[in-house]
Amino acid sequence: ALPHQDDIRPVGPYGIKTYYPISDWCERLLSCEYEEILEKPNITPRWFEAAGGSKLFSVTRDPVNYYEYTGRSRARPSLSDGGGQKFLQSLKSTESLIPAIVNRDAAKYVSGGCFKLCFPREISIAISYYQRNSHSKRIIDISVEYKNFDKDISKTNYDLEISFFPLNYEELIVKFAYDWDIFLLLFILIGWFTIAVAFLYWVIVRITTKLVDPPSLNLLQMLTL
Repeated sequence: ALPHQDDIRPVGPYGIKTYYPISDWCERLLSCEYEEILEKPNITPRWFEAAGGSKLFSVTRDPVNYYEYTGRSRARPSLSDGGGQKFLQSLKSTESLIPAIVNRDAAKYVSGGCFKLCFPREISIAISYYQRNSHSKRIIDISVEYKNFDKDISKTNYDLEISFFPLNYEELIVKFAYDWDIFLLLFILIGWFTIAVAFLYWVIVRITTKLVDPPSLNLLQMLTL
């Protein structure tokens, strides 16, 4: 679904009432062919033989503009153009790159094991993102799942499913997609809530105790610790 630009509704760090964003949700199913010679394994695992939990590739989490993509300082090409590699080399932290992590759990159920010469016939790439405002998205997570394995080297076809979808408020909180201030506020609120629950429990015990002289609440002494 591709909503109209005027209907885009992001979910910010304090947008708990909104909870679910209104944003682009895209899914595509493609029929593909392996270009590799399947019956000849390489010394190193090929991309469809990658182990579970490994990084298949990385994507910049934020969009790049024309000049960052081309490595140019102006519209006209020149000998000093660096291409997209110039922008990647300028990144000071790997936090700007989102790794695509392989999920190969389905291979565990293949009879006789599934390491080399074992081919997934269904591959799904799920890209989740944070709708920051009406015009900007930030990729949060990329997962690549291999499914429906077989060992038939005569078949070169597989299905590739690509999904691109926004995360809701809870998912963004769990994945620490927001800036630090919302998490500081949550830490304070959770701390005060914990203290209130503990105090309420103490009051209930104090009221219902059968002790003639129950011990007092040594709050100040505990704070000094």
